Amino acid sequence: MVRGQRGRRVVATASTHEGKWAGTLDAARQLGVEEHYRVLSSAEVADHVRSPMFRGALFLPDAATVHPARLARGLRRVLIERGVRIHEGTPVMRIGFRRPVVVETPGGSVRAPEAVIGLGAWATSWKAFKPVLTVRGSYMVVTAPAPDKIDEIGWHGGEAVRDLRSSIHYLRTTPDGRIAFGLGGLQPDLARKIDPRYAYDERMVRRVAADLYRMFPTFEGVPMEAGWGGPINVSGFTMPFFGSLPPGNVHYGLGYTGNGVAPSHLGGKILAGLATHAEHALTRLAVVTREPKRFPPEPIRSPGMLIANDAIRRKDDREVDGRDVDPVTAFVAGLPRRLGFNLGPGPRRKR
Repeated sequence: MVRGQRGRRVVATASTHEGKWAGTLDAARQLGVEEHYRVLSSAEVADHVRSPMFRGALFLPDAATVHPARLARGLRRVLIERGVRIHEGTPVMRIGFRRPVVVETPGGSVRAPEAVIGLGAWATSWKAFKPVLTVRGSYMVVTAPAPDKIDEIGWHGGEAVRDLRSSIHYLRTTPDGRIAFGLGGLQPDLARKIDPRYAYDERMVRRVAADLYRMFPTFEGVPMEAGWGGPINVSGFTMPFFGSLPPGNVHYGLGYTGNGVAPSHLGGKILAGLATHAEHALTRLAVVTREPKRFPPEPIRSPGMLIANDAIRRKDDREVDGRDVDPVTAFVAGLPRRLGFNLGPGPRRKR
C-alpha cells in the first residue's frame, strides 16, 4: 500500500475481535462491493500506524472523516445564500401540535404547515420518545502537538481508526501532530436525564486519556490539552428511525446512536419526503416503517442499563488484557442481545 493512503481501519485489539468483520464482508459480497474492503494483517496495519495493541484490521480505503461543526457551518452558509432565514439562540418554549404548527418563543411565535424537530439526545426527555431512546455519553481528549511522536508510530496518512470493542474507541490525528481520541458508550449516572456531566466528567476524561496512553505508550508524557464529552441518543436497534407525530405534520429523525454525520444526508432526504408528504422509496425504508425497539420501563430501565453497561465495558477491558471473562460479567454483558437489542457484544463468529 502507498504510504499516506487515507481511509479507515477497524482494528482488532483482542484475539476475540479478530474476524469480527466477517458479517460485513459477507454483506459486501452479496452486494457486489467486496472490492471496497480489505482485511489487513498486523504487519500491514503497522505499515501505517503502530500500536502494541493492534492486531489485524478491516481496511476501508474509500472512507473519510468529516468535521461535524464545519459541515454544519457550511450548510448554514449555503442555506443563507439561498435565502433561508435562520434564527439562532432562540429558545423554543412550546410547540403546538396542530395545523398549522405553532412554535412559541420568548419574542413571538412562528407558524408553519410542517415542522421538523432536530433534538438529538435531548429527545430522550420527550414523552413520545422516552420509551424508544436512552442516552449515553461519548468523551474525547486531544493531546498537545507531538509530531515527533506521530513519526515514531508512523501515522502520517490521516487515517481514521476505530476498534471492535462494544465500548468503542475512535481516533485520528490532526494536521498539527495531535491525537484526538474518543471512547463511546460511557454512562456517568442512571441516564435518566442529561446533566453537565455529559459535557465534562473528569472521571470519564481521565479514563479516556489512560486508554490513549495504553494504546500508544510512546505518548506517555505528552499532556492532554483538552477533554470534553457529549450525550448521544441510543436506539434499541442502533439504527436511526424516522416518523411523524400526530396530526402528521411534525416530523423527526432520531436514534443515530453516535453515528449521525454520515447517515444524516440520507436522513435529510427522508425528512424532506415526510415534510412534503411524498411517496417514494426513501419514505418506505425500514427506518421509517419499522417500529423502534422499546426499552424496559422504570424502575427496571435505568439501573438495568447501568449494570449492563458496566459489564460490557468490563468484558471489553478483560478481553483486551488477555484475561478470562468471568461467567457473571459475560452473562450480564450479553443480556441486551438476548433481549432483542442490537447493543453490547454479539455472538462470536468463527473465522
